[in-house]
Amino acid sequence: MVSPARRRDAVRYLVGRFPVSERRACRLLGQHRSTQRYRRLHPEFELRLVRRMNELAARHPRYGYRRVWALLRGEGFEVNRKRVERLWRLGGIGCRPEGRRARASARRGRPRMRPGTCPPPIPTTCGRTTSRVGAPGREGRSGS
Repeated sequence: MVSPARRRDAVRYLVGRFPVSERRACRLLGQHRSTQRYRRLHPEFELRLVRRMNELAARHPRYGYRRVWALLRGEGFEVNRKRVERLWRLGGIGCRPEGRRARASARRGRPRMRPGTCPPPIPTTCGRTTSRVGAPGREGRSGS
């Protein structure tokens, strides 16, 4: 596996040494032309960006990378959301604290009743008990 930077150098070598176009050299080496023309940002920009992300995360600990990205854009940083997400994960910014309790999964349908919160059953005159859901005296009847 050859890195894209090495392939860039190889394409430049082929174009300079032989009468071959960049397009043909890229096709020969299996390099996408967009990758060939990619210009990496200056490392100082990324350092400034990470420093500012850390400051915003310290000031607003509950903000996630999306909100921090929006704040950065508002401050004039021209940065992609995916780059902010990648740097956020690499830097370990805003990680959940260890030992956080897992949330109970929500069940579909009726909400679950806690023990002791159900109303007590209603005794009827015939000896059976019914719940308070329906109208009293209309337990088993259907129709009108």
